[in-house]
Amino acid sequence: MPPSENVLVSFLFGGGLVLAAVLFARHTTTAGGIGRLPTAQPLHAFRRATRRQSAIVGLLLALGGLIPLGDLWLTWHRDPRWFAVYVLVILGLSLWLLGLGVCEALAVLAMASHRDRSHPRKSPLGD
Repeated sequence: MPPSENVLVSFLFGGGLVLAAVLFARHTTTAGGIGRLPTAQPLHAFRRATRRQSAIVGLLLALGGLIPLGDLWLTWHRDPRWFAVYVLVILGLSLWLLGLGVCEALAVLAMASHRDRSHPRKSPLGD
């Protein structure tokens, strides 16, 4: 594949990551944050969730910028050492993002489980 096509794909993928970061940031500040106000849970848990979500948005933005810019730079300078550094940085940031995403999913599951235990629902059969 010619270098121009590689760069185009990386710019599209990086743009998708930036779009995902913007949509996630918008979700966490509007609809997603309504049920997670400090009154609904302890303040330290709310701050921890906010910090984790901000880190996710930041990493998505960083990856969205680094992938196309690094690919463009590597198209001009074909040096295997810089390619190795580039791949390791992208891989490290991706694994960090994956870890934060797993932590966020587990936190949401724990919060939902806690909410279900503290507010039991009545049986639809009237038991």
